[in-house]
Amino acid sequence: MSQQINSRKVFNLSEVTDSIRRTLAGRYGSRFWVKAEMNKLNRYEYSGHCYPDFIERAESRIVAQMRGIIWANDFRRINAAFLQATGEQLSDGMQLMLEASVSFDPNHGLSLVISDIDPSFTLGELELEKRRCIMRLKHEGIWDSNRSLPTPFLPKRLAIISVTTSKGYADFISLINARSQGFLIEHMLFPAILQGEKAVEQITAQLNNIRKASHHFDLVAIIRGGGGDTGLSAFNHYTLASAVASFPLPVLTGIGHATNLTVTELVAHTRAITPSELADILLEKFEYLKTRIERASSILKSAPLVVASKNAEIDQLILRLSKSSGAAVASNRVRLEHSAQLLTKNTQHQLLTKERQLKSFADILRRISPLLIERSRARISQLQTRLVLGCGSMLGVNKHRLETLSAAIALQHPEGVLKRGFSITRLNGKVLRDASELQTGMIISTELARGSIQSQIIKTEKHENG
Repeated sequence: MSQQINSRKVFNLSEVTDSIRRTLAGRYGSRFWVKAEMNKLNRYEYSGHCYPDFIERAESRIVAQMRGIIWANDFRRINAAFLQATGEQLSDGMQLMLEASVSFDPNHGLSLVISDIDPSFTLGELELEKRRCIMRLKHEGIWDSNRSLPTPFLPKRLAIISVTTSKGYADFISLINARSQGFLIEHMLFPAILQGEKAVEQITAQLNNIRKASHHFDLVAIIRGGGGDTGLSAFNHYTLASAVASFPLPVLTGIGHATNLTVTELVAHTRAITPSELADILLEKFEYLKTRIERASSILKSAPLVVASKNAEIDQLILRLSKSSGAAVASNRVRLEHSAQLLTKNTQHQLLTKERQLKSFADILRRISPLLIERSRARISQLQTRLVLGCGSMLGVNKHRLETLSAAIALQHPEGVLKRGFSITRLNGKVLRDASELQTGMIISTELARGSIQSQIIKTEKHENG
């Protein structure tokens, strides 16, 4: 109950907190669903209870935050269901759909008591973030950058980003060492965690370290064992995908999982389903070249016998060629001499024939040239006479037309019109065409052929046709 102190109504703190508790219990008496980001899980191993911090962001700014409670029994049930659905346990930074009720404790304040979590929402948020990342990389023009880099013919120096204790990394190294007999693939591990909230930061940092020493390496491999989609969320993060897409060396991925490809895999130069398959891709280049070298070595060992056999064949060909070439040369010499004689005779005959034809053409040209010239002169004289006559006739016709047009123009001139008895009436210097423009008492001027008249309007009439 409140007390009166110095004429003031005063409540105890417990009364205030109890009033808040009753109000919230009446307003939030049932459970409801809440969408939020779990900033920190805050699980206590001894009790098994969790006290997560939930937040909401808007443009990277926290606009709301609230403390939560997941009791130990509820956490074991919720975490097991979440792990079965997503392949991952609940962890910091996840977007969650929570079934909760509001609880207010006088000592601990306001909290959300979590009774269930919908794992399908988390998977949906991951897919949405993946699509946004792909669109941004394409918009920036780096989507195909790493895939466009040339692959070294023999990639012997390999930088590997993986967890030191990863089974996928161990399988990869085991295959490389077991099958690299006769050649050497150098590799250096750049350790980083590959899932969780620190994964993007650590992988990106190691890529930056490799970039600083990129002249020492031919390729970069990111190797990870199996896992669920939620554990792969780091590989859909824009920061990591952008670093891979713009990396100056080809980046290969061997990220073991059986679901959709991550953004990092899509922008990487080469991707394999498992670390073992990635090792196969690298080893095939060396093993193919090794097979070719061994085959070439075998051929080279048998080269002396092959050369001796070919030398014997060449000697036989030379002998046969020397015998047949002598007869062929003599026969061709006779044919060439005969052809030369025929060519000389034919050429002389052709020259004589053409000479006679030219002389005949010259005689004909000398005979007909004067006649052609005389005909041309007569034709020109006729054309000249016709041109003079035609021009005189056209000038006479055009002169008559001009005189007729001049007379018509003179008739249409205002002075000519006035002389024919017409007049021009003006109001304030402007030609008057419509009586409706006049009012009683206005002064108008009328121009005649000789002189002008000023009149005052007494009355106006409007004709039906006008």
